[in-house]
Amino acid sequence: MRRALLCVLPGWLSACHGVQGGDGEVLMRMYEQKKVKPFAPSPVFADGHGMRMPPAGTVPRDAELEWRVKPPFTAALLEKGRHRFNIVCAACHGHLGDGNSRVATHMALAPPPSFHTLGERTDEHLFAVIGKGFGLMPAFPDISLEERWGIVGYVRALQLSQHAPLSMAPPAERERLLREGMP
Repeated sequence: MRRALLCVLPGWLSACHGVQGGDGEVLMRMYEQKKVKPFAPSPVFADGHGMRMPPAGTVPRDAELEWRVKPPFTAALLEKGRHRFNIVCAACHGHLGDGNSRVATHMALAPPPSFHTLGERTDEHLFAVIGKGFGLMPAFPDISLEERWGIVGYVRALQLSQHAPLSMAPPAERERLLREGMP
């Protein structure tokens, strides 16, 4: 049996080598093939999202799948997010999320981005970056899933605070701002 396996093995390896072309051609084809990438839209599904919920009854391999259940952005969750943002994120991204901080002044080659100029990033993307890192930003896997969602909600609140029209302010606050000469 062992001798037969040894005879078959070299032929099998050469067959694989022949399919691959010897230079990683198969891997390159896999890399370039049409596929839905994480967080990318897809015309295949009615809701336009490529990422799907796992079928009912499946068991996740790790807790990271829990991010797919985005909680509502309540005041309590935003407060948790504000608290963690100020501890972990503000050192680089600044307290307003504008990328202006003492630490950022020492990052001349790759300063942290302003959350106000990031463009269209999904909540899921921001959540994943907190846990996995991105570019020079390290991962923060020890931040709980709930706190990550809180940070995402707080970042959205910061973005809104910098570009919200006056009409969105509560009436009393709107009157105060108009008295102070705010447009």
